Amino acid sequence: MYRILLVDDEPIVRLKVKSLLEWEEYGYEIVGEAGDGNDALKLLKSGCYDIILTDINMPKMSGIEFIKAAKGINCAIPVLVLSAYNEYIFVRDAFKLGAVDYILKNEMTGEGILELLRRCVEQQQGKQLEEDRRNISNKVKKTRLLEQLLGGEPIETLEQQIQNYDINLSKKNLVVVSIIIDNYKLMEEKYDEVILTNLKTSVFHMLEQKMREFKLGEVIGLSNRLYIYTMSFENDSSLLTIQQKIHTVLSSIAYSFKEFFNLSVTCGVSGIKDGYESIPALYVQAVSAAELRMVYGTGKIITQREVQVVTPKQLHLNEELLHSLIGLLENGNRKQVDDKLYEFCDSVKALCIVDSNDACALYLEVVYITVNRLNAHGIKISDLFQEHINFYEKITRLETIDDMNNWFYNLIQYIYNEIQERNSSKNFKLQNAISYIKQHYTENISLRVVSDYCEMSETYLSRIFTVNTGESFINFVTRLRIQKAKELMTGSNFSISEIAEQVGYESQEHFSRMFKKYTGKSPTSYRNSFISA
Repeated sequence: MYRILLVDDEPIVRLKVKSLLEWEEYGYEIVGEAGDGNDALKLLKSGCYDIILTDINMPKMSGIEFIKAAKGINCAIPVLVLSAYNEYIFVRDAFKLGAVDYILKNEMTGEGILELLRRCVEQQQGKQLEEDRRNISNKVKKTRLLEQLLGGEPIETLEQQIQNYDINLSKKNLVVVSIIIDNYKLMEEKYDEVILTNLKTSVFHMLEQKMREFKLGEVIGLSNRLYIYTMSFENDSSLLTIQQKIHTVLSSIAYSFKEFFNLSVTCGVSGIKDGYESIPALYVQAVSAAELRMVYGTGKIITQREVQVVTPKQLHLNEELLHSLIGLLENGNRKQVDDKLYEFCDSVKALCIVDSNDACALYLEVVYITVNRLNAHGIKISDLFQEHINFYEKITRLETIDDMNNWFYNLIQYIYNEIQERNSSKNFKLQNAISYIKQHYTENISLRVVSDYCEMSETYLSRIFTVNTGESFINFVTRLRIQKAKELMTGSNFSISEIAEQVGYESQEHFSRMFKKYTGKSPTSYRNSFISA
């Protein structure tokens, strides 16, 4: 709805204008009326109007004087003139002041004034579009100039262009800040490109608002996750004052990221230098500082003071410590595993790895060694997780050493818990199987029968039998049967064939063969030797 301010000293004319149309049906609304220029200016200052419809010849303040004053308040507002036949000289002056068009009062009709308003709106929209295009073009050129400054590209008439594009940077006390959105890889997995692009626009508007709020420097977005804020402190000579101001600005920015977008950011701050030619070096310092979130963690303001503290060491994985940790997964208690885990993670952090690719490569090696060592001990990672785990994808999503250490800590804890649970379950199932065998050895018992009873595979039962008893399932059953047969031979009068049947052999011949294999004597010889003794 376009809001119209109607100005005419004759009430009858104002009434006529209002009665010409059902204004709201056509998207217009007369929301203000004034009988002279002075009253109209008061309304214009206190209200919001899209179009002025004014008489040209009025007492107290003429239409020409009113138009001139109105343009001083809002130079963009379109003005339509109501005129009489003998007022052409005034209309000409109104055009000079920016009036859009005019209509004669005695020829004024609903259709006529509606057409005038439509042309006015179309012209205004055209002007706005052209202004928007010009602003966008200037903004693009301004951004390109700032990118060239950061990249160290040669720029002709640099200072003139800085002035032309109203870039708020002086040569004195320049600082560059790299603002990186933390954990952006996770956002890329969660949201589509449209949402991320809209987020970039919103973030940039917020940063521009902060820039205007603090009246410091210029900001540009180099990607959806990286923004560069270049500041200058022309009127500050104290290093402490500059540092305090930088901290105040960046703390406010970090708060807004959290408050409006629920995002954490890491800010890397360069040193302080004079001269536009120093900006490329300051830019490199800022980006390098922000990358130290690998060491210091995310959500921090990292200055050159923190940069100087970090001294990267030669990457050397403490394999002895890692192997010791892996060995505890099977045989150690929880405290031992925890202590060794913390010791190992501390050893990784002490390397002061700065490059994320180096950190990922190191932890991929750690996982490779861990998986191979567990496999060598018969523990398959795929069995523990019940699914395929893409360790490369998991690790490369992480951004800091703390993130990787936490991930590895949780991985080892999970593996330890699974191994302990399986050992507990394995021991229970093994004892269950042995108990079943002892109760049913007299029957036609087999590995399949026992594995079905214990709800485990034949292969798994066979393996845990061998590992935990030191003999195969068949040997265990046969040894048990022979032992029971020996007891019956020395403590009963049952015949050899009856004893064979009672310990689970359908054939006396098979029983005799197995008995001799395990004792070195036939059943008869064994019984006779016992009687003779």
